[in-house]
Amino acid sequence: MLPKISVIVPIYNVEKYLNRCLDSIINQTYRNLEIILINDGSTDNSYSIAKSYEELDSRIILLNQTNQGQAKARNEGLISCTGDYVLFVDSDDWIENKCVQICVETVQRTKSQLIIFDIRLIKQSEIIYEEFDLSIFNCHSGPCNKFYSIDLWANKTFPESYWYEDLGVIPIIVGKCDKKVKISEPLYNYDFTRQDSQSHQINTKRNIDILEMLDLVYQELNTKQYSSELEYLLIKHIVLGLLIRKATYIKNTEDRKYIIKKALLFLETRYPMWAQNEYYVKNNSLKSIIEKVVVNLMKSGFYSLSSSIWKAINIFGRLMNLSFHIKKKTEYKFEN
Repeated sequence: MLPKISVIVPIYNVEKYLNRCLDSIINQTYRNLEIILINDGSTDNSYSIAKSYEELDSRIILLNQTNQGQAKARNEGLISCTGDYVLFVDSDDWIENKCVQICVETVQRTKSQLIIFDIRLIKQSEIIYEEFDLSIFNCHSGPCNKFYSIDLWANKTFPESYWYEDLGVIPIIVGKCDKKVKISEPLYNYDFTRQDSQSHQINTKRNIDILEMLDLVYQELNTKQYSSELEYLLIKHIVLGLLIRKATYIKNTEDRKYIIKKALLFLETRYPMWAQNEYYVKNNSLKSIIEKVVVNLMKSGFYSLSSSIWKAINIFGRLMNLSFHIKKKTEYKFEN
């Protein structure tokens, strides 16, 4: 018997992207699918589009709920699914047409419970091939580049009413899974061009949810087995994520200062010697060196200066990238 694969798709106001996403799923070369669409109170035409696909393909189950967030939608999908394995796809993204087939063949060959694969990151001016591995800090904290045995989700849910809810559960599942393999192939296409997506938002109150999610992971994985990896997971998301990529862009000086102090206290309380972490220390790229300088300025109380330096470096970097991609744009070939 071929295993049944449950594909879970949360939907909210993505009418411009939904056809692309659903076409990539229903046209998979592997056919034994259960496709669960959860409309999370969309106010555009997303529900109508999803309904038309349900009428077209008997494998599709369409659920409808009032707007309660992506975590609630995914959890509803997990409650409803009956598959042997689970794949999550965000409704503004899409998967390669052999994604499921490759994953099924791999689990059958390796007897693994979890597969992690790579991603194509679609940005305004470039396509980036993002490579991941089996570590808890570089497996990607999102759920969509993974193929899970349904058993891994027993007693696990996405934390609801938070931003960054993926971060509160995915590293735990990856860390506690013994039978996992990596496929070095980009099977998932992540569209990063939507400016209204959560990834692009600077929100002082909600960005601090990163700390809540990391605390959930810390409570579960704080053992010698995960020690250095767990420490670096916190460094990546607090130092390189919350401080560098979020706090530096907060306009209100007091809000910026509040987040920086709270984030550093959170990290230093758990890992007083975090700056000596083996993964953090050995990263000596130019970008990493600049990030470390900016963070050291923050630690010394130079909140405005650190923000100004980081913004200036990013403006310069974007100008350099723009120049490069104007010259090289004909070299990018990508089939949707």
